[in-house]
Amino acid sequence: MLITYVQTEITKLDKNTQNAFPVGLVGTYQWTDKKIDLVELIYAIHTATSINKGKVELSEIADIFGQVFNKDLSNIYRIYSEIKNRKNPTQYLDTLKESLLEKIDEELGN
Repeated sequence: MLITYVQTEITKLDKNTQNAFPVGLVGTYQWTDKKIDLVELIYAIHTATSINKGKVELSEIADIFGQVFNKDLSNIYRIYSEIKNRKNPTQYLDTLKESLLEKIDEELGN
């Protein structure tokens, strides 16, 4: 019985380890833009079904980003309400697009 118990616990640990982020990843990176920008990005990724072909909960994506960037995203739904009420609800995504286009133009010599 003891052997069976130990084997079961080892199996549980192995499963948890497979789902965890690498030790060096968590807490290494800091989100340096506004939290609302990160939430806008998360909602855009979720809406575009960019992860697992959309078969992932918004809260799971928020948990991943929260862990990687050491941000508390427990209030993601409230922040999304703020995004919807802005004059330009996609202002961060627009900024990303503009930045990328500028970089491409610079590299092409335009």
